[in-house]
Amino acid sequence: MKLKAVYTLVEQLYTGTQCALAMISSTNQAPTLLSDVLKKFSVLPARIDEMKRSSAGAGAVTALSRAKAWLPELDPADIGTRYPSLKEDGTPFEKKDFAACVKEIRPLASLIANETDLSKYQPAYDMENRKLPTPAYKVMDLIPPIRKHTFAPEVEPSELIDDEAEFHALRGIDWSSPNFQTAEEDEEPDKDDPEASSRQDQED
Repeated sequence: MKLKAVYTLVEQLYTGTQCALAMISSTNQAPTLLSDVLKKFSVLPARIDEMKRSSAGAGAVTALSRAKAWLPELDPADIGTRYPSLKEDGTPFEKKDFAACVKEIRPLASLIANETDLSKYQPAYDMENRKLPTPAYKVMDLIPPIRKHTFAPEVEPSELIDDEAEFHALRGIDWSSPNFQTAEEDEEPDKDDPEASSRQDQED
């Protein structure tokens, strides 16, 4: 019973990891080799931050592009200075004035956010309008070191997962699908049906 509980926990953790990796991937595909799963999972927090910036960039591109379309004289360099120092009447432009602008624009910003296509990665550009390379992240070793309280300390954890190891029980699952269907289940729906097997034996 304890072994089954441990296996169920591992299976659930692996399933959650694969779903997260598929969601963050541009191809909606998750790695199959355990070594690749650990490598990609180690940089997942950094990748999530990158996708947040990409989503923010996509929304900013849409908003600023529409503003430029309506106001061709708009200078992007002015927007880069946060907000003007003076209002139209010559009085100082203060933080409370900017807060009023933010409050007025929030409904439209929410509408633009809902219309923004988040399925595509929005790369970053420098001030010369040159696309910046996709950030590279340092892979961390997620295999814990052996300590005094480690179960079976004579076993080296790093040797348990080689470059070809897979989680065979969860092999072939489409992690981007909500019902976790596998190709094997679609092709062989009666494979694990004992009643179907018994009926076939009786007919023979």
